[in-house]
Amino acid sequence: MRILPWSRGAPLRGANQSPGLLGTLTRKDPAIRRVLVGGAGLEPATPRTSSVCSTGLSYEEKFEKFHLLFGSGFSPKSRQTMITFSSPSFLGRRAAIGKMTLLEAKELFRIFCQSRGLSRRTLEIYGDAILEMERFLGGPDAPLPSRADMQRFSAHLLYERNLKPTTVSIKLRAIRSFLNFLLREGLIEENPMYGLPLPKVPKKFPRILTPDQVAALLRACEARTFSGIRNKAMILVFLDCGLRLKELISLNVGDVNLLTRQILVREGKGGKERVVYFGSVTEKALSRWIKVRGYAPPFAPFFCTKDGGRLDRRNVQRILERLAKRAGLQGVKVSPHRLRHTSATLFVAFGGPLPALQELLGHSSLRTTEIYLHMAGSLREIHAMASPADKLLGKI
Repeated sequence: MRILPWSRGAPLRGANQSPGLLGTLTRKDPAIRRVLVGGAGLEPATPRTSSVCSTGLSYEEKFEKFHLLFGSGFSPKSRQTMITFSSPSFLGRRAAIGKMTLLEAKELFRIFCQSRGLSRRTLEIYGDAILEMERFLGGPDAPLPSRADMQRFSAHLLYERNLKPTTVSIKLRAIRSFLNFLLREGLIEENPMYGLPLPKVPKKFPRILTPDQVAALLRACEARTFSGIRNKAMILVFLDCGLRLKELISLNVGDVNLLTRQILVREGKGGKERVVYFGSVTEKALSRWIKVRGYAPPFAPFFCTKDGGRLDRRNVQRILERLAKRAGLQGVKVSPHRLRHTSATLFVAFGGPLPALQELLGHSSLRTTEIYLHMAGSLREIHAMASPADKLLGKI
């Protein structure tokens, strides 16, 4: 949930600084304006003659008043006033360098992330990583990390906590984003993670289900019950469209079009919308599910419980686990993401082009999609047809 309607305001006054989050606060309340004058790089948008430090408050007192005014208890709906933000003044930035604690920096970064409209999952990743670093450094009152601190923290995650390189890499990338934010705002003079190598992540091919396993999973769905018809339609959408779990549970009734055989994905990764398509087999399963589900308005959840409520992530995961057990798939993990990998691999194996697969999966880069070319064996077949040595030496 966003705390404040943040936006960029007046241009920066100072030496060639990039625009940032901190800065000018414009309110109609003169009492609040008086408090903010001189506060850690915060200056009112209206002209004034007093300096940044004119109030005589210490840095800690200024931040405390700022936090009390705009903390979690502040509701923008309670006051019909507009708040705009621009860059902090040069003096305010210089005053903050070296004095800000990790707690203060974390709070500013939280507000910045919410202002960008990042997903809840992204906010959780950032929050968990920064909290872990906070504990390592000694608590919220610890100073911001140095380069040596970040090197020790990386080693701590790998060798003391025994986390996988992939997990450590995700945490360090999140912290790097946090430090880049502080650098852009002028709150640190350099990013201590600049040039710091991330752990090497071994390249692994995703595991997929075999055609026999998919068939067994579909047979395990009861053919005449509400949940059985729903589960079969759900599995086929995973398999035919390659949706992510969040994308599937976010589908509304109005997002599925049987006439054109397409689904509008509104909750894609990064907030991106896209359109995916399905075939005749999935169309029949969806048509049957719609009849069993009954009429519902366009904004109602498409896949729902018997009470009409929206399925959550754990509901879908438990459904697949029960179906795998019923299908006799011992030792095989059946998850929404494995169905997505299976969909992508089969799409390429049956002749689907990579650029089309990239659009269907919602990948921002084709490099992410290329892994399915190797998994489907298509690269081997292409090389067999165009082997330079075979073509050259076969004629000799």
